[in-house]
Amino acid sequence: MALEGEHLACCPTDNQAEVLIPDQIGISDIIAIAVATETQAKNEVARLNLLGEPKDRFNFVIGPTLFKKYELSNLISSGKRPQEILWIERNET
Repeated sequence: MALEGEHLACCPTDNQAEVLIPDQIGISDIIAIAVATETQAKNEVARLNLLGEPKDRFNFVIGPTLFKKYELSNLISSGKRPQEILWIERNET
């Protein structure tokens, strides 16, 4: 159990909490898309390309811990941010 004051301040104290947004989130407000792996980032870029979206429209961050609920909960309750790495697409030939 985390001591009071350790919890990551930017996160809700209840893991089941929802953030409610009135209306909608504009595309221009999206900072990045979080994915678990580099392969998933590549797949999502391919999806965007199929939709005719420019591949550089969004940044992608790789953050495997964001998709592991118990590991994420433990980090947040101990006041630690999960690691997120900005993914840069490389031209592979």
